[in-house]
Amino acid sequence: MTTVSRKSDEQYKVVNSIINTLRSGDCVAYVSTGNGGAGFGIWSPSDEDMELRNHLLHFSRVDEVDAEDDEELCADWKDYDQFDASFDFYELTEEGSDNPFRIQVMINPDMYVNSHELRDMITDDQDGLTGEEITRGINGYPSHLRGAVVGFASYKQAEQIANLYGVEVVSLRRRDGWQFYESLGRAYEDYDMMDVYDCDCNYSIYADADEFVATIDEVMNEADEDDFDGDYSDFMARMQSLKDRVMDEDTDGRFFLVPCDDWDAYELIDEKAAHYHDDCWTYNLSLDCSVID
Repeated sequence: MTTVSRKSDEQYKVVNSIINTLRSGDCVAYVSTGNGGAGFGIWSPSDEDMELRNHLLHFSRVDEVDAEDDEELCADWKDYDQFDASFDFYELTEEGSDNPFRIQVMINPDMYVNSHELRDMITDDQDGLTGEEITRGINGYPSHLRGAVVGFASYKQAEQIANLYGVEVVSLRRRDGWQFYESLGRAYEDYDMMDVYDCDCNYSIYADADEFVATIDEVMNEADEDDFDGDYSDFMARMQSLKDRVMDEDTDGRFFLVPCDDWDAYELIDEKAAHYHDDCWTYNLSLDCSVID
């Protein structure tokens, strides 16, 4: 995936509307000028969406242009048959020269995307992601619904896609039985799963095999055969078996989550995660597809 730096809200508004226009089956007219070439052109529905998106996000600045001001428009714009003064006009400019390359585009105002359209655009483009909805209502009640995208493998993946479409990475949660998510605000990193389980008194956490084995050894050393309540030999054999299993585990990037009442039922948990379920709540690093007009 191409890495794109964050752009202005205005630039994403223009780029998303261009892609939306092409997907609706219409063309987008433009005029270019400056270093890099000059002339009239048309993007058509047959153009490759992601290639065009990356090209348009390469420009450093976007400004709205007054179609009634001949000094702002590129020369001869109005001479082309596609010119329509009722449309919105924007200029995309590159940096780096005294005569920078510029493109002026003509946008049908009906083609600006809303939150749910932007959500669907992202899930259509990106494999493995799912569209959802965020509510502002209390207790999951639907109110001021907006689009969201979930299903990321990591914060890094979510951030890369956010920068392609001009959306924000947020933390969402949804209670079992709810249809809609609620937002917990901006997210800047993966969930730290050791922090998630640290306050759960039903589990013990061990950062690596050595730490877990040290605890097992301590229990085995403190076990007194004369005072042991139960089959001492069986207990020691089970503890040794547990110790052997733990020592054979690959713990790279993971930690041990051990139920206090059943050490044999331990799990290896990824230290970082983009989603998890705790008690009756599902948490997801997600894209909030709110659109700024």
